Amino acid sequence: YSSTKIVLEKCWPRLSVGGLVVFDEGYHDRFRGEGQALQEFTQTIEGTYEVGHVPFARQPMLWLKKK
Repeated sequence: YSSTKIVLEKCWPRLSVGGLVVFDEGYHDRFRGEGQALQEFTQTIEGTYEVGHVPFARQPMLWLKKK
């Protein structure tokens, strides 16, 4: 949780429009911290973004795109 939150806070302002942040355990049942950090972060960011998932991935992968 904490490492994901720190990375988002530090990297998001530097990410170019159209850039992606990919999460390998975005909504994993046993490891909820990454998804929780993503949810909390998206409630605080200014500007627009898009969240999606990678279908048929072995792990529950999500991506966050800056618009």
